[in-house]
Amino acid sequence: MENNLKVKYSNFFELNIPFNKNELLIQMILIFYNYQYFEEISFDIFDNLKKESYDFVINNLTTIFDLNQLLNDYSNRKLDKESSFFVSFGDNFDIDNYSNSSFHFGLVVKEFDKKSQVKVVYNSKRYSDLSIKGLINNLKYLCEISFSNERKISEINILSEKEYSRVKKFFKSKKNIENPIPLIEMFYNITNLNTDKIAISDGKNINITWKNLDMLTDYYAQEILNKTKNLKANIGIYFKDEIKAVIAIFSVIKSGLCFVLLNSNNPPQRTNYMLEDAKIDILLCDDDIVNLNCNFTIQVNIFHNIPKTIFNSKQISSDLDNPSYIIYTSGTTGNPKGIIISQRSLSIIINWFINYFSLDSSIKSLHILSYTFDFGLYDILSTILCGGTLYIPNKQNLHGYIEYCNIINIHKINNICITPSLCNIITSTDILMESLKILHIGGEILTYEMIEKYKKVIRKDCKIYNGYGPSECTIGNSIYEVTHMKNNSSVPIGFPNGNSIIFILNKYKKILPIGALGEICIAGEGLGMGYIGNIGSLKTFCSNLEGGIYIYESGDLGYWNDEGSIQYVKRAQQDIKINGYRVDILEIENAIQSYPIIRECCVIANDTRGITYLIAYIITDSDISEEEKKIKRYLKDFLPQYMIPVKFIKVDKFPVTNSGKVNKKELVKIINR
Repeated sequence: MENNLKVKYSNFFELNIPFNKNELLIQMILIFYNYQYFEEISFDIFDNLKKESYDFVINNLTTIFDLNQLLNDYSNRKLDKESSFFVSFGDNFDIDNYSNSSFHFGLVVKEFDKKSQVKVVYNSKRYSDLSIKGLINNLKYLCEISFSNERKISEINILSEKEYSRVKKFFKSKKNIENPIPLIEMFYNITNLNTDKIAISDGKNINITWKNLDMLTDYYAQEILNKTKNLKANIGIYFKDEIKAVIAIFSVIKSGLCFVLLNSNNPPQRTNYMLEDAKIDILLCDDDIVNLNCNFTIQVNIFHNIPKTIFNSKQISSDLDNPSYIIYTSGTTGNPKGIIISQRSLSIIINWFINYFSLDSSIKSLHILSYTFDFGLYDILSTILCGGTLYIPNKQNLHGYIEYCNIINIHKINNICITPSLCNIITSTDILMESLKILHIGGEILTYEMIEKYKKVIRKDCKIYNGYGPSECTIGNSIYEVTHMKNNSSVPIGFPNGNSIIFILNKYKKILPIGALGEICIAGEGLGMGYIGNIGSLKTFCSNLEGGIYIYESGDLGYWNDEGSIQYVKRAQQDIKINGYRVDILEIENAIQSYPIIRECCVIANDTRGITYLIAYIITDSDISEEEKKIKRYLKDFLPQYMIPVKFIKVDKFPVTNSGKVNKKELVKIINR
């Protein structure tokens, strides 16, 4: 308990309003509402008021003065005991009733000389003294404006001018890319400088020089253009061999067309859906295609003699507003959603990161992540386009993650892009990797405990970065360099980067103060062009913030800390991250419930030693021990392997909360019984 909670108290401060419990309660509701996001709150009030769940109160509070009817409506309802917040009138409250690990803060209100006095009781592991000072200022401000005008909560601007001027400094990157160099131009510039240098290697037998890479990509770019006259064609990338995938990606970049990232490990049914959805004209691949509906294919071969190709780059459109790539993510409807990213957005983020990390031809990167994962795509593009060397081992020939460590040491790898899950596995080998200079981590929650383990096997001056960004917003939108260690907390996801603009908003799209928990919403030039079928229609892709600013609502909850970096807290929605891939729980549950014997299903993500895996709780009349293997085989036709639960547990019924939702906390306890 002590590791998660350290209670501190502010001094009493005076509100310039009369002491009236009923009216003050509304102010307390309002301040709580703006400092957290869909949490439970307890109202510890000792007169005629009954305890009630926060959700019910706030959802039924339409105006600030609508209290009397509200009291009659909620008088017989129960409070969830594990509340994160409280309001107490008088001094006779017991902090022990609220001293759970999720406790945030409470307000103690008393009457003094017919005035209202308040002090804040808060979790100092969650809020700094400076944040609480801001909270107090905002409480005073909200009380003043709410008492002076009868307004809906949704209409109230949360921040005073003083607090807004403080938080607005955090919205943007300190350095934007004004005129991004197009990727094709970056490629030609690097090629001309490094003709005989190794660009791509498997670490053993395959070594592709820049001269050869230029020749290979010229050849396949021309092949693509010969097969299609559609200047807006979508070109599929479908490979088991990732070296060939890299050649294919740069061939499409040279052609000026849009590449579609397709995972060869996906079930054919899922891939066929993507082929049709993206209207793919040509499929670049490394094998004969079986069970895929595609008329035109080009097989990439790096070993036969490629004829010298006269490739005229001037025929290629340089319009940065054209699509660059399409990447698919899990969807609630049962079908994945194709996200379209522009050439401008991709050029900006690659230019920004190369400058930020000072990447140059000395970089040696080990490619671990799949090219179908946007973080893995970034790894490819940033290494090649800075003139570095990209090492891509044949994963099919690797015997355990210990071989990654050997490759790092043999080839003096100094740069890695990796998820926490994979980094946990590789560093658990306890093999020293002293050549590493940059460890770029993203895709999942990173903790300081993990960092402590990594530091034991890497050089002391290795720079560790934590990155964040939804696929809809072009690879990365914030970055944080870990310069010092903290206890028992996750690493911040950092400061906005790459022309991104980030807001922390409440339910009503109002900007929240520092320390307040809200949804991470992203604007700026990193925004995707839309989902397939809605290209160019930001209204279907994003929400409109006041002032005509389009934002992407990430579904992630976080808050600004005092230094201006964002602290990620959790997902607000149904999807989670599995080894960096965003997975929608509803898509998995829908697929499982389509199996004939299953009546109901609830999928929960479990975390053990930093590795996230899925468990499915099902209600069925059948013996699950006999059916589990059959269910998994069935799901392989619909879902990629990482979306299939590792374990199926039969239950008689699902425990529910007071609001009637599945109580996942209670459901998880079944594992340990």
